[in-house]
Amino acid sequence: MLTGSALRDLESHSSQGKSFVANILTNIPNGFDPSKHVALSRPNGFVLRDQFLRVVFRFDRKNSRVVVMAIANAKIDPLGKVWKYFKQSHAEDLLRSSELFFCRTDCLTTDPYECRQPVRAIERHKQALEEVFPGKSNEFVEGFEFLRESSYVCCWTRREQESYLAWKHYCQKEGEDGGFAIQTTERQMFHLHAKLRNSHDVHCRHVGYLDYWLDDFPTTEHGEEVFWKADWFSDEREVRLAIIRHLSGTYESIREQQKKLPKGERVHCNLDLLTNSIVFNPFGSPGQHKHLKELLAKFQPKLENCVRTSVILKKPPLEQLSATF
Repeated sequence: MLTGSALRDLESHSSQGKSFVANILTNIPNGFDPSKHVALSRPNGFVLRDQFLRVVFRFDRKNSRVVVMAIANAKIDPLGKVWKYFKQSHAEDLLRSSELFFCRTDCLTTDPYECRQPVRAIERHKQALEEVFPGKSNEFVEGFEFLRESSYVCCWTRREQESYLAWKHYCQKEGEDGGFAIQTTERQMFHLHAKLRNSHDVHCRHVGYLDYWLDDFPTTEHGEEVFWKADWFSDEREVRLAIIRHLSGTYESIREQQKKLPKGERVHCNLDLLTNSIVFNPFGSPGQHKHLKELLAKFQPKLENCVRTSVILKKPPLEQLSATF
């Protein structure tokens, strides 16, 4: 038997993953492998780890039926918190439209290496091209930038707590200091990705970090540069949703296609299934908070109970604390 949330977990897997899960569930009653089963604190609860999956289940009181509570990719922390910060205008737009904005990667100007291949990868490509086109490999270097101008990303961060620096960096741009942060979980991101993968061919991965002068990508799969950043950004612990537009044709025709691409794409999503909590910017004004609450009531009433107070505002000033001693 699967709970409703476990059923959503199962639906988010591919057909191969579903078959793999079905095989695991069939064999659970046949006994435990101590190397794969870990007992939980709750009675009759266990976690099964098998290859790329983690299955949380329990037996009923009579030990006659298996109840599956959750199914997750073994590489993620299902309950790990994931955040995205929105300045005031973007927060208002999200509530009105229920659409996530995906920015074209060449427009992310804070990182000069954004969606670019590291030096060693370029050298590897040039060496391979030199074998086919002797003396002409340098003519292809500009083509290594194609993906940068035809890929779109929506960036989130994995943190257990909200971030003071994130409020200042993402929510104080162009004179704005309001907005909010949406907190979800890796499990809910996995569910969102499953839906967007089918409707918009969206990819989702943890971002890796490397030295762009000394390291190469660990694999040669197309699109790797979208999910790697310079190691000085590693504190972001980023998760990316990405849309990669595959362009084909001659160099000139690809350039013409790129000129017609927008600087961003908008993708509709079900916010009430994605959102665990909404935290208003602690540095925003009462007027900005009031307007966001009005928009929540009008466009996203299911999210009104998700609003939480920032932990930054919950803590008393140190002067007040010292006065009690």
